[in-house]
Amino acid sequence: MSSISGVSSVTITVSSSGSSSSSANQIAQLTKQVQKLSEEVKSLSSGSSGQTTQEVQQQEEMLQEQIQMLEAQIAQLEAQQAQSSQQTAAASAASSATAAATSATSSTSQSSSVEEGVNKPTAQNQINIYV
Repeated sequence: MSSISGVSSVTITVSSSGSSSSSANQIAQLTKQVQKLSEEVKSLSSGSSGQTTQEVQQQEEMLQEQIQMLEAQIAQLEAQQAQSSQQTAAASAASSATAAATSATSSTSQSSSVEEGVNKPTAQNQINIYV
């Protein structure tokens, strides 16, 4: 069995908790690692390192697998970032809707005691119309 030399190992640590800025930093770091691995693949393709074509192919395959893993992690981080932004937007929308409902309820209770007229039926002047 021949030994494969020149293969870089990539260690990735991704924490699931954190702010969007930390996930953005992780995405940037992973993107840089993908770029480095892509450059290594290019150098292997054009390289005259004295290795056999089989060794070069094995290295390229390993590098491509690492690139795919990194891209999958980037996609996962982007999905988590999108999900957290949606949750934040939903939470702010829910709080604003609750505040609007509260203010609408208080204004309706104030106006219902004062309102009278043709378009505001009361128990005494209600009209049933059948068509």
